[in-house]
Amino acid sequence: MLDLILTVIGTGIIGTTIVCNIVNKTCSKSIELLTSTITKEVAGFDDVDILIKKSDLIAKIKKINLINDNINSNDNVSYFYNKIIEQALIDLNDIIKNLNETIISVDEMKEYQKTLYLNNWKIRAPNLTFIIDKIKLETEILNIRFDDFIKITNISFIFPTSNNLPPKYSN
Repeated sequence: MLDLILTVIGTGIIGTTIVCNIVNKTCSKSIELLTSTITKEVAGFDDVDILIKKSDLIAKIKKINLINDNINSNDNVSYFYNKIIEQALIDLNDIIKNLNETIISVDEMKEYQKTLYLNNWKIRAPNLTFIIDKIKLETEILNIRFDDFIKITNISFIFPTSNNLPPKYSN
């Protein structure tokens, strides 16, 4: 019976470690994509670049990555809260992946725009309304999920015992 309990707890910790590693890679890629996108100056893409800067996505994703690293290195979190944190990390990872895909499409549009004749003329600029709305939506979702993630991590560090009870009730 004790072996089963230790296996379940160990599996939860290992699962969270794997999720933390995946989130780390996704965040790193996102930071790289966002940084390279806003440094490529292409006529007509000013609104997208400004939106990325105003929403402070790079800083937000860096913070997510730092908290993720802290969780990955913290052995004091119980199995139950590991599962909640793991799901919150998966949710964050999903929206960051969506954001990465959007930024990749912006990069591709910028590269194509550079190939056009008279590409720096405003009348040759692509309609980016859809992309801007998509980035705004993904940023809002990221903010909501990040706030939830912070709340969950605060709860999990309040009750770090293995039986999920506050310290005064644990054996």
